[in-house]
Amino acid sequence: MEDRAASDAVVDVCSDCHAVWIDWFDGDIATVAGDVHVTKAIPAHVSDKHPCPRCRTELVSERLYQTGPYVFRCTDCSGVLVPSAVIDEVVALGPSEQRGEPLDAGPLARMLSKLRKVFRATSQ
Repeated sequence: MEDRAASDAVVDVCSDCHAVWIDWFDGDIATVAGDVHVTKAIPAHVSDKHPCPRCRTELVSERLYQTGPYVFRCTDCSGVLVPSAVIDEVVALGPSEQRGEPLDAGPLARMLSKLRKVFRATSQ
């Protein structure tokens, strides 16, 4: 992994596949991804298992913002690995302000958001 400046953050870019690692505290994923210039690459070794570059926990594949492209998220540190092949799709989602969503603050914020939706649905 090599450090690269993006927005107000420093992200990590894989030297083999050019995937971008964005820590939970780096900011809005689409905004940060838009500020990183990488070459799209198909990795020589494709695997469903990716270890987190921070804590070595196995990353989980999920759709970004429920409808976006698939990215890999760490369930422990909440960082996100964005494959270089989907960076343009991530950037096209636009900043969270345009989507009407708050900044992605990690697993606690996502859990609270889901709980609010459940309680709103049951109180109607």
